[in-house]
Amino acid sequence: MGLGKDIAVTFKNFGLLVIHLFFMINLQLLAAIPSAERNVLIVLYNSTHGDSWTDNYGWKSPPLDADGFAMPGSESAWKGITIGSDHVTQINLSSNNLSGSIPAELGALSGLNKLDLGANNLTGAIPPLLGNIGNLLTLSLANNLLTGGIPAQLGNLSNLSTLNLARNKLAGAIPSNLGNLSSLIYLGMNSNCLTGSVPQDLIKLDKPTYIHDLRWNALYTNNPTIESFLSEKQFVGDWKLTQTVTPSGIYASNPTETTITINWNAIDYTGDTGGYRISYATSTGGPFSFYGMTENKSITSMVVSGLTHSTTYYFVVETQTNSHDNNPHNTIVSYKSGAVPGTTAVGLPVELSALSAVYKDGRAMINWTTETELNNLGFILESRDCNGNWSRIASYVTHPELLGQGTIFHPTRYSYTDIRTGIADRQCYRISDVSTDGQVCILDSVTLANIKVPDKIELTAPYPNPFNPSTEITYILSEYNGPVELLVFTISGRQVATLVRQNQSDGIYKTGWNGCDNLGNLSASGMYLIVLKTDKNILVRKVLLMR
Repeated sequence: MGLGKDIAVTFKNFGLLVIHLFFMINLQLLAAIPSAERNVLIVLYNSTHGDSWTDNYGWKSPPLDADGFAMPGSESAWKGITIGSDHVTQINLSSNNLSGSIPAELGALSGLNKLDLGANNLTGAIPPLLGNIGNLLTLSLANNLLTGGIPAQLGNLSNLSTLNLARNKLAGAIPSNLGNLSSLIYLGMNSNCLTGSVPQDLIKLDKPTYIHDLRWNALYTNNPTIESFLSEKQFVGDWKLTQTVTPSGIYASNPTETTITINWNAIDYTGDTGGYRISYATSTGGPFSFYGMTENKSITSMVVSGLTHSTTYYFVVETQTNSHDNNPHNTIVSYKSGAVPGTTAVGLPVELSALSAVYKDGRAMINWTTETELNNLGFILESRDCNGNWSRIASYVTHPELLGQGTIFHPTRYSYTDIRTGIADRQCYRISDVSTDGQVCILDSVTLANIKVPDKIELTAPYPNPFNPSTEITYILSEYNGPVELLVFTISGRQVATLVRQNQSDGIYKTGWNGCDNLGNLSASGMYLIVLKTDKNILVRKVLLMR
């Protein structure tokens, strides 16, 4: 009985020994993956926050090695890892909540034929060392948040059949080296920020089954052969109609003293929100200051205001498409256009909007209003004698009320009273301004039409201003009964329209201008002068028509 028990125990121990030996032999057979490749897998796990993966089965299943991962030889059981011929041959971890960056060490997996890390939250750049994996057949990194450019080294993957980099945040040009991928049958680059001309070498991707998707980038080509090839091989849709490219036909027009209109041709891709960005500089090479963006990509002009008169500016235009369902990670901005020049109209250092002279109680009261002043030191007032000679009667040097405001951009009213004896009927006054550098500029003159009638006449600012298609003009006559003309002139002095020509007496009068000349033709966009003429004085207002 004791002998039988001992024999049973011996057989039991022998069985355990056999099982142990089988396990050890099997483990050795599975442990053929090089330790360097195992270390690459561990780097991948740590770099992409493997503890937070949706499924990391097997990677840290006990018993654990000293490196904290499942024992050597168990790698084939790790989620997403395929082993063949003692090497890592496939990594398939798509849709598995990977984050962080792609480690460059993956480039050492020389036996790898498939790397699929798509549909995760990976950031950072694509490691150029991935171009060292000569056996790679499939590289899919789509639907991540990868940034930077496409490494030219990927063009070394001569066995690659699928390259899918779609729906990332990749920028820059497509490397011409990708034309060396002679085995490629699918190239996915849609929904990124890729810019520039499509390289001609892509036409070498001539396998009959080859297709690509280039939509929703900022790509273009001026080569009809390349354009035909790209359209023929486009997987679905129209690649060209979804590119955020620089608009063409850019030119400047309708300059005024402070505005220039910039015009361009709309691009083919007017869908999805965005617009055209206009920037300007005072030299052709910049630096350029951003001015504004249109409301959409169908608009073909913008008025740039707030400019300085008599100044040449340089304008560039670029197209912007905001992120949308088909490109959710990117706001795409095209290349800037070439700089186009535009020069504002010549303007006076002082913009005079009103000047009048009235006689009251034996003296003449000269009143004027400036809309803007640029480096204005002050004013000089002159009167003309019966022989037509002008003589100075007051200046900013002797009369503080004639001191200028320097540089300002709002209306300022001035007044001077001429108390000299012997003021004659039809007395004429002339006003000039003096800039801070000593330059004298004659602004305007005004005549005392009748010293016996103290007329009060006012021309208010047109409203709206700027306007399109019409503006309303109001003027006030007080203690007046006589001829009135309300006229429209171009800034160069050409008469455009007659709004009023009749005798009128005291009252408030309103009339409109519809932007047409006397023949009913539409006037061009630009600055115009509204002139109120009576036999007492002439008043002027400026108005900006914007078509």
